[in-house]
Amino acid sequence: MAVYKKFLGVPKAIFFIFFLLYVIQRLPAQQSTRLTDNWEFLRQDLGGIWEAVRPVTKGDPSSMPVWAPVHLPHCVNALDAVDPAGNYYRGPSWYRTQLELRNPYAKGRTLLHFEGAGQRTEVYVYTNKVGIHTGGYDEWTVDITDAAAAFAQTSVCQQQFKGRIPVSIRTDNSRDLEMIPSGLSDFTIYGGLYRYLDLVYTPALSVDQLFAQAETDPAGKEGRVHIKTLLYNPSGEQQATISVLLTDPDGHATGASIEKQLALPARRAAPMVNGAEADGNSRIADDTLALADLTIKSPAPGRRLIPHCIR
Repeated sequence: MAVYKKFLGVPKAIFFIFFLLYVIQRLPAQQSTRLTDNWEFLRQDLGGIWEAVRPVTKGDPSSMPVWAPVHLPHCVNALDAVDPAGNYYRGPSWYRTQLELRNPYAKGRTLLHFEGAGQRTEVYVYTNKVGIHTGGYDEWTVDITDAAAAFAQTSVCQQQFKGRIPVSIRTDNSRDLEMIPSGLSDFTIYGGLYRYLDLVYTPALSVDQLFAQAETDPAGKEGRVHIKTLLYNPSGEQQATISVLLTDPDGHATGASIEKQLALPARRAAPMVNGAEADGNSRIADDTLALADLTIKSPAPGRRLIPHCIR
């Protein structure tokens, strides 16, 4: 999708592009909650996921090993990475918590968004492995919607966990000849959930990734903003209406707008949409702010707001 807008100035002009997901009824924006509290940690491996969720009686052998309370973000090597007396820990560790899920969207999706976890990670809902990831320095997301909904129907959920959803996460920074960065690097290969972890509720159709590119003509008189998105569409929504509106910093319409009807494939990526040139009567001075609203309408109720900046 491309949005065109003539403006006076140079490439320093800044565009803030707001992506909103609207549908039949308008609800509050996408909900995201930092999961910082009520975590337990174990700096060793388990015999299996069952040891993280089995019923435990105080003083019984099932209460071993002992988990320690922690807050996220949490680094396995917060102390031993700078200990000159020995090697820092390289191996598996576990985190666990219990979540009360209340997704406000009909057919909405419940996601765990990791801003980073070192270095290989496995995610479980009860004993069901719902996601794996390799790489300690990138963000990634796991959809726990279906696994959580299925577990919520069990007697174990209602009786042992009082309706909450047990989530267990295994991280591993063990030495591995096939991993990048190499174990021979001159810095610590940290383990653990050492960046933020968020619980995210999205509508059935939501913006997964955003790509935006701004450019001007050689004279710096006319600017063009190209916008492309990947939509997350696990429910198989078939149609959406996408519109883009460019406004000035005070919210006044500049006359630059596009609206497109989309037929959506039942897969992660929506087709790219080619925009048409909009009226360029409005002028934007150098180093001012402009706002562009991208609206996606679909049959599933919800609204999502994602800020994006282009300089």
